Amino acid sequence: MKTLKELSKLLVEERKKRGLSQKDMRMLIGMSQQQYQRSESGQDLTVSQRMFGLASTSTLRTRG
Repeated sequence: MKTLKELSKLLVEERKKRGLSQKDMRMLIGMSQQQYQRSESGQDLTVSQRMFGLASTSTLRTRG
């Protein structure tokens, strides 16, 4: 299992790779601003793990 810091870093990298802002990403997955910020900052392990799982799937598509 990855550490909280590693999960947070991967989440940020995945979001940026897709060209999404924090607002775009949180709206895409239906999270509040506060929840998403906690995920990217590594303050919430459960949410961070779920977010990375979602960000890693091919079901999330960027607008193109």
